[in-house]
Amino acid sequence: MHITSARRQLRVVLTFVLFTMAAAVCGQQRSVVRMGKDVVVGPAQVVEDAVAIGGSVTVEGKVRGDAVSIGGTVALTPAAIVDGSAVAIGGEIVQPEGAIIRGDIVEIGGPWADFAPGIWSAVFWSVGIIGFIGFAALALLVVALLPRQVSAVGDTAFQSPGKSIGWGVLAFMAVIPLAILLAITFVGIPLILIEAGAFVAAILFGYISVATKVGSTISKSSHWKLAPIWQALLGLVILGLAGLVPLVGWLVGAAATVLGTGALIVTAIAYRRDRNVGIKAVPSGTQDGPAQADSPEHA
Repeated sequence: MHITSARRQLRVVLTFVLFTMAAAVCGQQRSVVRMGKDVVVGPAQVVEDAVAIGGSVTVEGKVRGDAVSIGGTVALTPAAIVDGSAVAIGGEIVQPEGAIIRGDIVEIGGPWADFAPGIWSAVFWSVGIIGFIGFAALALLVVALLPRQVSAVGDTAFQSPGKSIGWGVLAFMAVIPLAILLAITFVGIPLILIEAGAFVAAILFGYISVATKVGSTISKSSHWKLAPIWQALLGLVILGLAGLVPLVGWLVGAAATVLGTGALIVTAIAYRRDRNVGIKAVPSGTQDGPAQADSPEHA
Protein backbone atom coordinates (compact mmCIF):
# COMPACT_ATOMS: atom_id res chain seq x y z
CA MET A 1 0.00 0.00 0.00
CA HIS A 2 2.81 2.43 0.86
CA ILE A 3 4.60 1.73 -2.43
CA THR A 4 1.38 2.21 -4.42
CA SER A 5 0.66 5.48 -2.61
CA ALA A 6 4.21 6.71 -3.23
CA ARG A 7 3.94 5.90 -6.91
CA ARG A 8 0.63 7.70 -7.18
CA GLN A 9 2.06 10.76 -5.45
CA LEU A 10 5.12 10.62 -7.71
CA ARG A 11 2.79 10.74 -10.72
CA VAL A 12 1.22 13.86 -9.23
CA VAL A 13 4.67 15.47 -9.00
CA LEU A 14 5.54 14.54 -12.59
CA THR A 15 2.16 15.75 -13.84
CA PHE A 16 2.70 19.02 -11.99
CA VAL A 17 6.11 19.54 -13.64
CA LEU A 18 4.91 18.51 -17.10
CA PHE A 19 1.94 20.87 -16.83
CA THR A 20 4.18 23.83 -16.07
CA MET A 21 6.50 22.85 -18.93
CA ALA A 22 3.57 22.72 -21.35
CA ALA A 23 2.37 26.10 -20.14
CA ALA A 24 5.83 27.50 -20.72
CA VAL A 25 5.94 26.16 -24.28
CA CYS A 26 2.54 27.68 -25.02
CA GLY A 27 3.71 31.06 -23.70
CA GLN A 28 6.72 31.66 -25.91
CA GLN A 29 5.78 35.32 -26.49
CA ARG A 30 6.03 36.29 -22.84
CA SER A 31 8.73 38.48 -21.36
CA VAL A 32 12.03 36.87 -20.39
CA VAL A 33 13.65 38.17 -17.20
CA ARG A 34 16.72 36.56 -15.66
CA MET A 35 18.96 37.48 -12.75
CA GLY A 36 22.63 36.54 -12.84
CA LYS A 37 22.28 34.82 -16.22
CA ASP A 38 22.28 35.74 -19.91
CA VAL A 39 19.13 36.03 -22.01
CA VAL A 40 19.15 34.66 -25.55
CA VAL A 41 16.25 35.29 -27.95
CA GLY A 42 16.56 32.63 -30.66
CA PRO A 43 16.24 33.23 -34.42
CA ALA A 44 12.62 32.02 -34.58
CA GLN A 45 11.63 33.34 -31.16
CA VAL A 46 9.37 36.30 -30.39
CA VAL A 47 9.20 37.73 -26.85
CA GLU A 48 7.67 40.82 -25.30
CA ASP A 49 10.67 42.07 -23.31
CA ALA A 50 14.17 40.64 -22.76
CA VAL A 51 15.77 41.69 -19.48
CA ALA A 52 19.01 40.43 -17.93
CA ILE A 53 20.12 41.66 -14.51
CA GLY A 54 23.73 40.71 -14.03
CA GLY A 55 24.00 39.24 -17.52
CA SER A 56 23.89 40.05 -21.23
CA VAL A 57 21.08 40.00 -23.78
CA THR A 58 21.55 38.46 -27.21
CA VAL A 59 18.77 39.03 -29.75
CA GLU A 60 18.63 36.85 -32.84
CA GLY A 61 14.85 36.97 -33.27
CA LYS A 62 12.31 39.63 -32.36
CA VAL A 63 11.62 41.60 -29.18
CA ARG A 64 8.26 43.39 -29.26
CA GLY A 65 9.18 45.58 -26.30
CA ASP A 66 12.56 46.52 -24.82
CA ALA A 67 15.90 44.72 -24.60
CA VAL A 68 17.58 45.68 -21.32
CA SER A 69 20.83 44.55 -19.73
CA ILE A 70 22.05 45.73 -16.33
CA GLY A 71 25.71 44.88 -15.94
CA GLY A 72 26.07 43.37 -19.41
CA THR A 73 25.83 43.88 -23.16
CA VAL A 74 22.87 44.01 -25.53
CA ALA A 75 24.03 42.27 -28.72
CA LEU A 76 21.91 42.01 -31.87
CA THR A 77 22.49 39.85 -34.91
CA PRO A 78 21.88 41.23 -38.45
CA ALA A 79 18.36 39.71 -38.52
CA ALA A 80 17.36 40.90 -35.05
CA ILE A 81 14.43 43.27 -34.47
CA VAL A 82 13.73 45.28 -31.31
CA ASP A 83 10.48 47.23 -31.55
CA GLY A 84 11.17 49.10 -28.31
CA SER A 85 14.36 50.50 -26.81
CA ALA A 86 17.75 48.89 -26.27
CA VAL A 87 19.30 49.73 -22.90
CA ALA A 88 22.72 48.66 -21.59
CA ILE A 89 23.79 49.79 -18.11
CA GLY A 90 27.40 48.94 -17.44
CA GLY A 91 27.93 47.56 -20.93
CA GLU A 92 27.42 48.40 -24.57
CA ILE A 93 24.93 47.89 -27.38
CA VAL A 94 26.12 45.98 -30.42
CA GLN A 95 23.98 46.72 -33.49
CA PRO A 96 25.40 45.33 -36.73
CA GLU A 97 24.16 46.36 -40.15
CA GLY A 98 20.65 45.04 -40.78
CA ALA A 99 19.66 44.89 -37.11
CA ILE A 100 16.66 47.07 -36.26
CA ILE A 101 16.06 49.06 -33.07
CA ARG A 102 12.91 51.16 -33.41
CA GLY A 103 13.11 52.80 -29.99
CA ASP A 104 15.84 54.60 -28.09
CA ILE A 105 19.43 53.39 -27.74
CA VAL A 106 20.73 53.97 -24.22
CA GLU A 107 24.25 53.11 -23.08
CA ILE A 108 25.47 53.89 -19.57
CA GLY A 109 29.03 52.71 -19.24
CA GLY A 110 32.08 53.70 -17.25
CA PRO A 111 35.59 52.58 -16.39
CA TRP A 112 34.11 49.54 -14.62
CA ALA A 113 32.02 48.46 -17.60
CA ASP A 114 34.40 45.74 -18.76
CA PHE A 115 34.30 44.11 -15.33
CA ALA A 116 30.62 44.69 -14.62
CA PRO A 117 29.17 41.46 -16.08
CA GLY A 118 31.37 39.26 -13.92
CA ILE A 119 30.85 41.40 -10.84
CA TRP A 120 27.07 41.53 -11.18
CA SER A 121 26.85 37.83 -11.91
CA ALA A 122 28.90 37.00 -8.81
CA VAL A 123 26.81 39.35 -6.68
CA PHE A 124 23.49 37.89 -7.75
CA TRP A 125 24.68 34.30 -7.42
CA SER A 126 25.99 35.09 -3.93
CA VAL A 127 22.72 36.73 -2.92
CA GLY A 128 20.78 33.80 -4.35
CA ILE A 129 22.82 31.21 -2.46
CA ILE A 130 22.62 33.13 0.80
CA GLY A 131 18.88 33.59 0.33
CA PHE A 132 18.39 29.86 -0.32
CA ILE A 133 20.40 28.92 2.78
CA GLY A 134 18.37 31.34 4.89
CA PHE A 135 15.06 30.07 3.54
CA ALA A 136 16.16 26.45 3.97
CA ALA A 137 17.02 27.16 7.62
CA LEU A 138 13.57 28.70 8.12
CA ALA A 139 11.94 25.70 6.44
CA LEU A 140 13.80 23.20 8.63
CA LEU A 141 12.76 25.15 11.73
CA VAL A 142 9.11 25.17 10.66
CA VAL A 143 9.13 21.44 9.90
CA ALA A 144 10.83 20.67 13.21
CA LEU A 145 8.31 22.72 15.23
CA LEU A 146 5.13 21.93 13.25
CA PRO A 147 5.65 18.54 11.56
CA ARG A 148 1.99 17.46 11.71
CA GLN A 149 0.68 20.72 10.30
CA VAL A 150 3.24 20.72 7.48
CA SER A 151 2.37 17.12 6.64
CA ALA A 152 -1.37 17.87 6.65
CA VAL A 153 -1.02 20.82 4.26
CA GLY A 154 1.28 18.83 1.97
CA ASP A 155 -1.17 15.92 1.87
CA THR A 156 -4.01 18.30 0.99
CA ALA A 157 -1.97 19.83 -1.84
CA PHE A 158 -1.37 16.44 -3.45
CA GLN A 159 -4.76 14.88 -2.71
CA SER A 160 -6.84 17.91 -3.76
CA PRO A 161 -4.65 19.89 -6.19
CA GLY A 162 -7.57 21.41 -8.09
CA LYS A 163 -9.31 22.72 -5.00
CA SER A 164 -6.00 23.93 -3.55
CA ILE A 165 -5.05 25.85 -6.69
CA GLY A 166 -8.53 27.38 -6.83
CA TRP A 167 -8.33 28.66 -3.27
CA GLY A 168 -4.76 29.83 -3.86
CA VAL A 169 -5.72 31.88 -6.91
CA LEU A 170 -8.68 33.32 -5.00
CA ALA A 171 -6.42 34.30 -2.10
CA PHE A 172 -3.98 36.15 -4.37
CA MET A 173 -6.85 37.90 -6.13
CA ALA A 174 -8.49 38.97 -2.85
CA VAL A 175 -5.48 40.23 -0.89
CA ILE A 176 -5.21 43.63 -2.64
CA PRO A 177 -8.97 44.46 -2.67
CA LEU A 178 -9.10 43.52 1.02
CA ALA A 179 -6.19 45.87 1.75
CA ILE A 180 -8.00 48.66 -0.10
CA LEU A 181 -11.17 48.06 1.93
CA LEU A 182 -9.16 48.19 5.16
CA ALA A 183 -7.44 51.40 4.05
CA ILE A 184 -10.78 53.16 3.57
CA THR A 185 -11.26 53.44 7.32
CA PHE A 186 -8.65 54.87 9.69
CA VAL A 187 -9.22 51.99 12.11
CA GLY A 188 -8.50 49.43 9.40
CA ILE A 189 -5.14 50.88 8.37
CA PRO A 190 -3.16 49.05 11.10
CA LEU A 191 -4.89 45.84 10.05
CA ILE A 192 -3.23 46.08 6.62
CA LEU A 193 0.11 45.23 8.22
CA ILE A 194 -1.48 42.28 9.98
CA GLU A 195 -3.05 41.13 6.72
CA ALA A 196 0.26 41.46 4.85
CA GLY A 197 2.15 39.57 7.54
CA ALA A 198 -0.43 36.79 7.68
CA PHE A 199 -0.47 36.46 3.89
CA VAL A 200 3.33 36.25 3.67
CA ALA A 201 3.37 33.67 6.47
CA ALA A 202 0.72 31.64 4.62
CA ILE A 203 2.74 31.76 1.39
CA LEU A 204 5.93 30.62 3.13
CA PHE A 205 4.19 27.87 5.11
CA GLY A 206 2.38 26.59 2.04
CA TYR A 207 5.52 26.54 -0.09
CA ILE A 208 7.47 24.74 2.65
CA SER A 209 4.67 22.18 2.96
CA VAL A 210 4.66 21.50 -0.79
CA ALA A 211 8.45 21.21 -0.84
CA THR A 212 8.35 18.78 2.08
CA LYS A 213 5.73 16.68 0.31
CA VAL A 214 7.82 16.63 -2.87
CA GLY A 215 10.83 15.48 -0.87
CA SER A 216 8.74 12.88 0.96
CA THR A 217 7.34 11.51 -2.29
CA ILE A 218 10.74 11.28 -3.93
CA SER A 219 12.32 9.65 -0.88
CA LYS A 220 9.54 7.05 -0.57
CA SER A 221 9.65 6.16 -4.25
CA SER A 222 13.44 5.82 -3.98
CA HIS A 223 13.14 3.80 -0.73
CA TRP A 224 15.13 6.39 1.23
CA LYS A 225 14.39 6.63 4.94
CA LEU A 226 14.65 10.36 5.57
CA ALA A 227 13.48 12.39 8.53
CA PRO A 228 10.90 15.12 7.75
CA ILE A 229 13.49 17.90 7.95
CA TRP A 230 15.66 16.18 5.34
CA GLN A 231 12.61 15.55 3.19
CA ALA A 232 11.95 19.29 3.33
CA LEU A 233 15.54 20.06 2.34
CA LEU A 234 15.37 17.58 -0.55
CA GLY A 235 12.13 19.14 -1.79
CA LEU A 236 13.57 22.65 -1.57
CA VAL A 237 16.62 21.58 -3.58
CA ILE A 238 14.44 19.94 -6.25
CA LEU A 239 12.19 22.99 -6.58
CA GLY A 240 15.24 25.27 -6.52
CA LEU A 241 16.91 23.35 -9.34
CA ALA A 242 13.65 23.37 -11.28
CA GLY A 243 13.62 27.15 -10.87
CA LEU A 244 16.89 27.38 -12.80
CA VAL A 245 15.43 25.73 -15.90
CA PRO A 246 14.77 28.31 -18.65
CA LEU A 247 11.09 29.09 -19.33
CA VAL A 248 9.89 26.49 -16.81
CA GLY A 249 11.54 27.63 -13.59
CA TRP A 250 9.35 30.61 -12.72
CA LEU A 251 6.21 28.59 -13.49
CA VAL A 252 7.24 25.80 -11.12
CA GLY A 253 7.87 28.30 -8.33
CA ALA A 254 4.62 30.17 -8.96
CA ALA A 255 2.59 26.97 -9.15
CA ALA A 256 4.12 25.62 -5.93
CA THR A 257 3.38 28.91 -4.18
CA VAL A 258 -0.26 29.06 -5.30
CA LEU A 259 -0.78 25.34 -4.62
CA GLY A 260 0.69 25.56 -1.11
CA THR A 261 -1.23 28.70 -0.16
CA GLY A 262 -4.50 27.19 -1.32
CA ALA A 263 -3.77 23.89 0.42
CA LEU A 264 -3.22 25.75 3.69
CA ILE A 265 -6.60 27.45 3.34
CA VAL A 266 -8.35 24.17 2.48
CA THR A 267 -6.72 22.42 5.43
CA ALA A 268 -7.69 25.22 7.82
CA ILE A 269 -11.31 25.15 6.62
CA ALA A 270 -11.48 21.37 6.99
CA TYR A 271 -9.96 21.53 10.50
CA ARG A 272 -12.42 24.18 11.63
CA ARG A 273 -15.36 22.26 10.16
CA ASP A 274 -14.33 19.00 11.84
CA ARG A 275 -13.77 20.82 15.11
CA ASN A 276 -17.23 22.38 15.01
CA VAL A 277 -18.79 19.03 14.18
CA GLY A 278 -16.96 17.47 17.11
CA ILE A 279 -18.22 20.13 19.50
CA LYS A 280 -21.81 19.72 18.33
CA ALA A 281 -21.53 15.95 18.67
CA VAL A 282 -20.71 16.14 22.42
CA PRO A 283 -23.80 14.92 24.36
CA SER A 284 -25.31 17.63 26.52
CA GLY A 285 -25.52 15.19 29.42
CA THR A 286 -21.75 15.12 29.74
CA GLN A 287 -21.64 18.72 30.94
CA ASP A 288 -21.60 19.41 34.69
CA GLY A 289 -24.98 21.21 34.97
CA PRO A 290 -27.21 18.72 33.15
CA ALA A 291 -25.28 15.80 34.60
CA GLN A 292 -26.18 16.88 38.11
CA ALA A 293 -29.76 17.38 37.14
CA ASP A 294 -29.97 13.86 35.72
CA SER A 295 -28.08 12.19 38.58
CA PRO A 296 -29.95 9.84 40.92
CA GLU A 297 -29.52 12.30 43.79
CA HIS A 298 -31.79 14.76 41.97
CA ALA A 299 -34.27 12.16 40.69
